[in-house]
Amino acid sequence: MAVIAQFLTGVRDILKRLDGEALRDWLKVEPPLPQEYYNLALELKSSYQDDGALEKLIEKSLPEEDDVPEGQGTTWPGFISFIKDYFLYWRDVEFDDLLGAHQLLTALTKYVNSTVLILHRARLNRIVHAPRRLTIPRMEQSCCSRAYRFALLYQPCR
Repeated sequence: MAVIAQFLTGVRDILKRLDGEALRDWLKVEPPLPQEYYNLALELKSSYQDDGALEKLIEKSLPEEDDVPEGQGTTWPGFISFIKDYFLYWRDVEFDDLLGAHQLLTALTKYVNSTVLILHRARLNRIVHAPRRLTIPRMEQSCCSRAYRFALLYQPCR
């Protein structure tokens, strides 16, 4: 589990620094890629065929912290869901099957594209920043996208 643990540690460090550009560069999805991403895929395929075990590892490695110092970030439930989907993508993608790879990539990026502006403005984890309030952005009508997007966009106020 060394590759997955290293990868998640890197993600956590990037989130703490609130470095959106580094996070974008870290979350690669298509070739050409460094060998570490192929090693990540091999480890996911060999050790994490069970989605539940993968989710537990991600939640353990990327805990949501309540008291984050000013200028630092932490994970939030929607980000955990995204990372799980990101790892499922890497576990299931076969770049020799172009149609299958395209479908997996499309599924992964469909929700991310709709939240890029929000994440950019929010500096990664401060999507809602009004005391004791919850702001729910306008969502598409699709049931699946509504539930996923709510999870990705909801961030409790501090």
